[in-house]
Amino acid sequence: MVATALCWWNEFYFLILLIIAGWLLLPMVVVVIVSWCMNLKTRGVLFVLDSVAVLFLVMYLTIGCAQQSCDADIMERHLAKKQAAMQDVIDYTREALYDGCDVTIEFSHGKVDMFNGYHRRVSAYLDEDMEGEMKKVGLTEEELSQMRRLLRRAGCIGISIVNEGYVSLWFRRVGFGMYEYYFYDQPIPADEWEEMMEDCSLIPYNDTVVFKYSSGALGGDCFPGRRIAGDD
Repeated sequence: MVATALCWWNEFYFLILLIIAGWLLLPMVVVVIVSWCMNLKTRGVLFVLDSVAVLFLVMYLTIGCAQQSCDADIMERHLAKKQAAMQDVIDYTREALYDGCDVTIEFSHGKVDMFNGYHRRVSAYLDEDMEGEMKKVGLTEEELSQMRRLLRRAGCIGISIVNEGYVSLWFRRVGFGMYEYYFYDQPIPADEWEEMMEDCSLIPYNDTVVFKYSSGALGGDCFPGRRIAGDD
C-alpha cells in the first residue's frame, strides 16, 4: 500500500516557516532600531529589507490562513458553486477504474500525496509501488493527470471511492483535520438519516450530500460548530 501519512506536511511546513520568519525578523528589527538610533548609513537599506520581509510574512499569513479555515457555511457555499464540477470528478474516476476496484487519491501542490488501491473482490489493499497500483485498478498517467485537473476545478484535494453507495470528495485540510463531502448515489434512507443526525462528525445537507469532519490524530471528531447546514 502506497500512502504518505495523512498529509500533515502542510501544517508542519507552515509552522517551520513561522519559526524561520521569527528568527529572521526579530534580529532584523533589532538591527534596524539600533542602526536608526546610531544614524548609520545602512539604516535605509536595512529598513527596506525588513519592511519587505514583514510584508511577505503578512501576505503569506493572510493567504495561508484563508485557505486553512473551514466550516459548514464555507462548504455549503462551495457546494452551491462547484457541485457540477464535483460530480464530473466522481463520474470520471468511476469510469476510469476497473470493475471491483476502489481508490483513494490525494493531491498536494499538484503532486500525488496519497494513493491507495483496493480490490473489492478479494477484500485486500494492494501492496505495490504507485505505478503498479495504478495498473491494477485501471488508471493511466493521463487519467491521473485529468483527475488532478478535475479536482482542482472542483476546488477539492482528493477523492476516495471505498464504499458502495457513496463517494467521498476531500475538500480541505485544516490543522490535522479533514473536511469532506459524501455524495450518495441514492437518497439516504430515513433510518440512516436519523443515525447521521446523532453522529456529531456528520452534517446531513440534503438527501444525497453529507458534510464530514475527521480530526486525525488530535482532538475530537465532532464537526466544529456543528449545526444542520442551511439553518438560521
